[in-house]
Amino acid sequence: MLDALESGLSGDNLSVFRCLRDRALKQSHPIYVVGGPVRDFLLGVPIRDLDFVVEGDGPELARWLAERLGGEVRVHPRFGTSTLVSGSCRVDVVTARKEVYPKPGALPQVTPGTISDDLARRDFAINALALPLTEKRPEIMDLHGGIDDLRQGVIRILHPKSFEDDPTRIFRAIRYEQRLGFDLEPDTLDFLNAAVAQGHIASLTGDRIRHELEKILDEDHPELSLNKAAVLGILEKIHPALGEKEAVDRLDALVAGTHTGDDGQKGITHLTYIGALVYSLSEIQAEEIIHRISAPGAWSRVIREVMSLKSREDALARDDISSSQLADIVGGYSAEAVLVFARLTKLPIVSERLALYSERLRHIGPALTGNDLLELGVLEGPELGRLLRQLREAKLEGTVSTEEDERRWVQERMPKAHE
Repeated sequence: MLDALESGLSGDNLSVFRCLRDRALKQSHPIYVVGGPVRDFLLGVPIRDLDFVVEGDGPELARWLAERLGGEVRVHPRFGTSTLVSGSCRVDVVTARKEVYPKPGALPQVTPGTISDDLARRDFAINALALPLTEKRPEIMDLHGGIDDLRQGVIRILHPKSFEDDPTRIFRAIRYEQRLGFDLEPDTLDFLNAAVAQGHIASLTGDRIRHELEKILDEDHPELSLNKAAVLGILEKIHPALGEKEAVDRLDALVAGTHTGDDGQKGITHLTYIGALVYSLSEIQAEEIIHRISAPGAWSRVIREVMSLKSREDALARDDISSSQLADIVGGYSAEAVLVFARLTKLPIVSERLALYSERLRHIGPALTGNDLLELGVLEGPELGRLLRQLREAKLEGTVSTEEDERRWVQERMPKAHE
C-alpha cells in the first residue's frame, strides 16, 4: 500500500515522504500519513498535499525534516501543528491530539493524544483514514467507516454535533461534495441544515469565513460549491443579501460568458467570483460584506469597483459614446471588475462595449512618449500632458495609426502648444 502511494508522488513531495518513511522504519517512530493523501490515493486521483500525524512532537519532526530537505517551518504551538514549505510542496506535520470545543464555533481546547484520538476529531469519515509508516506493508486504519463511504460516494460526519462544534465544516462539506462528485449522507445533510438554521455560522470570525471561501475558490469549479452554498442558505448566513436567488444566476452567468459569447472560463479568478457574488448588492451592503469577511485589499478593491461600474451603466449605454470616451470611463478599473460587469450587466450593448475595451481598446496607446514629444519641440508643462491625452484619443478613434502619423499629428498641433 505504501509503495503504491509512494509511486504516485514526485518531486519534493516524494522526497518528504521517503525521508519520513525512512525515519519511521529505522526508529519505530509512530508517524502516519493521514486524511486527504490516503483518501485521494484510494480514489485514484492526484495527491495535492501531504499530511502527517506523529504520536509525539509534530513541530520538532517538521524542523528535523527541514534540516534535511531545506525549507521553512511555521509552527502553531497552541495546536501542536506545523507546516513545512519545501520547494514546491507544502506539508502539514501535526501532533496527534484530542480536541474539546468549549462552545459552538470556538477554537478547540487541545491535549496530546493517540492516532485514534486524532482520527476521531476529524471532519468527515473519508478524511479519518491513516497509514502507519512504521510498517513495510501496513493496513489502512479506518476506525469510522471512511472506506465504505468512499465506495458509496458519501460525505458523513463523525458525530451529531460536528457542525455545531466547528461550523467551518459546513463549508468543507459542500466543497468536498462538489469536488468529489459525492452526496451528503442523509443524516449529515440534516445536521448541516440544522446548524445553518440555528445560526452557528454567525459564531465564526470574518477571518475563518474568508479562509473557507478562499479554499472554495481554489477548487477547479468553485461555482459549484458557491451555488450549493446559496441553495442551502449558507451564503445568506454570511449576509442576508447573498441569499437571493440571483446569487446562483450571477455565478452561472459569470462562467457562461453572457452576451459576449466568449470562453466562459477565460479570465475567471478568485476576484471575479467575489465580484459576481456582490454584483446585485447596494454599496452599503457591499461594505457590510467587506467588514463581515475581513476582506483583504484585493477583494475590497474589486467589490468597490464593481459597485462603481454599476453606477456608470447609463453612461456606458449612451448611443453617442466614442471609443476614447469608453476608455476614459473604464480605464481606471481592474480587469476583474470589468469582466464581472461585462458578464453580468443586463444590457447587451454595455457588455459588448466592455468586451471591446478589454479585448482591444485597453491595449491601444500612442507609440510616442513624453520624451519623444519634448524632442519634437513641445514645451514641458501642462501642454505636454494635454497633447499626450489628445494623442491617445486620436489613436483610440483611429485618426492616427502609425508612429509616423503620430509625429505628423503632434507637429501639426505644436503651434497651439506654444500659444
